Amino acid sequence: MSRQAKSCTRCRQQKVRCDRVSPRCSRCASSKASCSFSQQPCASVSPPPSTPSASTESQDLFLSLPSSPSLVPEEPHGRRVEPEPAHPSPGGGRGIPAKRKKRRRACLSCVRCHRLKIKCDKKEPCTRCRLSGWGRQCEYTHRVEPSGEAALPYVLTEEDPQVALATWHSPHRGLSHWRSLLSKLGCVAQLESLPVLATEDAILRNLSATGGVMLPDNFPFNSPRASPFACIQKVRTLIGSHRGDCDAFVEGYLDLYQMVHPIIDTDEFRARVSAYWDDPRCPDAAWLSQFLMVLALGQLVVTGKTAPTVELCMAAEACLAKTPFMLRPNISIMRTMCLMVLAKLTTNATCWSFDACWNLLGFVVRQAICLGFHRRHPPTYPSPPVEYADWEAGRVIWTTLLYFNIQVAMISGMPSCLSTDVIASHDLASDLGPLDTAALAWHSVIHTSGPTIIKIISRVNADTNLPSYAEILEYSSQVRQCMSILDRVQGPRTLRMTLDMFFRRVLLVLHRRHALDVDAPSKYPVSYWASLECSLALLVHQRDLYDQDKAPRGADLLVRLYMLDVFAAGMTATIHLLRKDAPLASGFAIPPRQTILETLQACTELWANETIQSPCFKMGHALLDRVVGALLEGTVSLP
Repeated sequence: MSRQAKSCTRCRQQKVRCDRVSPRCSRCASSKASCSFSQQPCASVSPPPSTPSASTESQDLFLSLPSSPSLVPEEPHGRRVEPEPAHPSPGGGRGIPAKRKKRRRACLSCVRCHRLKIKCDKKEPCTRCRLSGWGRQCEYTHRVEPSGEAALPYVLTEEDPQVALATWHSPHRGLSHWRSLLSKLGCVAQLESLPVLATEDAILRNLSATGGVMLPDNFPFNSPRASPFACIQKVRTLIGSHRGDCDAFVEGYLDLYQMVHPIIDTDEFRARVSAYWDDPRCPDAAWLSQFLMVLALGQLVVTGKTAPTVELCMAAEACLAKTPFMLRPNISIMRTMCLMVLAKLTTNATCWSFDACWNLLGFVVRQAICLGFHRRHPPTYPSPPVEYADWEAGRVIWTTLLYFNIQVAMISGMPSCLSTDVIASHDLASDLGPLDTAALAWHSVIHTSGPTIIKIISRVNADTNLPSYAEILEYSSQVRQCMSILDRVQGPRTLRMTLDMFFRRVLLVLHRRHALDVDAPSKYPVSYWASLECSLALLVHQRDLYDQDKAPRGADLLVRLYMLDVFAAGMTATIHLLRKDAPLASGFAIPPRQTILETLQACTELWANETIQSPCFKMGHALLDRVVGALLEGTVSLP
């Protein structure tokens, strides 16, 4: 005897339940498959004997099965679990599954151990794979939690309220280092309120402030916000929207950044800007990217708005992606990369950006070496003017990279991006030229002292073979010899201040290890007094750059390049003030203790007015303000 088939053809072939909705059942609709109801007889199957309890149990088990293919669970490694074909119940009722559905279990073993069905110790790589030579191919289908406690990179947690900032690379960075120094001096016992800097409210506030970093972390490579500017026409439209303020933005950049970092050729740049407005279709993508970076930095100087700056930087990144910067970089591309490094250090003035720029600088430095910018000899005579102009432009770019390399290495504590082989042929004063203009003065000072300072920083930041105190004194005399060149610099006051801050920071890093020793006043007097002198000089320069009457417009943006230097100087000065056995004004040209304390207080108040949304700076300012406040109250001193 035959009965009429009411399920669709596809469900009947797969032996799954069909809801018989016409013209398309739910299973076929969810699978986007064709559904047909063919009226074909189906042979009846004699049902096995069953009891009422078994029938009830079969209905409960059947109702527990998934109703659609999308809810069918998956086993590890992508294997699907299909329900077993059911036998019909008596009277044409619902069937009983022949086999229960497998339970979904997490696969904690590695792929190879799971395939071989052997025990896995769940390490990375596991012991079996490592001993059998398959360590590199040991993979897991789930996220493996590390066995030890990993230091989170720039996240404040409640579990560790003593750490105000994240773990940094160098031992001379981070609030934990300064707190340990204060502990050795015996003065943190009276500063029990310091841990409240990392309260729950402060943690949440600082975690929300991490979004205030202006440029993306991966800038200038593959930032998601640069994708809208993949079309060159949108880039031209963006530049056209700033047509009325373009001249002001360019002048703002030239008045501030070009004075202290003469990256671009001013005359050539002005000529190409004029040519662009005559015909926006002429410039290539490399120069267009450079033009956008100048507009972005100039806009930040003139208006102080962050949104247009980010938009212009994203457009510059999109234009850079259209150039062969990885294979055949040219002068415009190298200038653009230097401007991007400057923008990242200025806008994202946090410890994270300095650490990230160390990787970016390594890339740009290797590009410059591939182009031969590190070679010192000019083209032989007679040479085409274009070849000589390219050599001169490359020379300026190389000087810029020397400066950024030293600055980032000092802040991050990482090794120099330049090897000793590249700088071995550089002499101390071979390139000292005329200092009558700002660009020539900056180039001569940095290019002359850069090789020597890079060697010093490489020794100081090394993990082994640290320089002795005698070597420190020799290096210090070399740095001060380079500082004497500043007396001949004929340029704007901002240029002389930034160059002096550069050398002071080098001396501060050079003498740090000996100057912060507990017995430094008696054992290492030169390092002790040199660190105090350089710290006070950095604090005074910070105060002068915030002076609106004397400093140029937007000079506070330059302070962002030295904010971590200022923090180190402030903490070093407070450590000096904590000592009672070293009178500050005895036999040295050091101001009295009260004058130093007032300077620290003024600089701390200036730092409080900074609107940088950075947990690093906020927590650094909070710690410095707390220590200075305790010093003013006279409640902190050496026992």
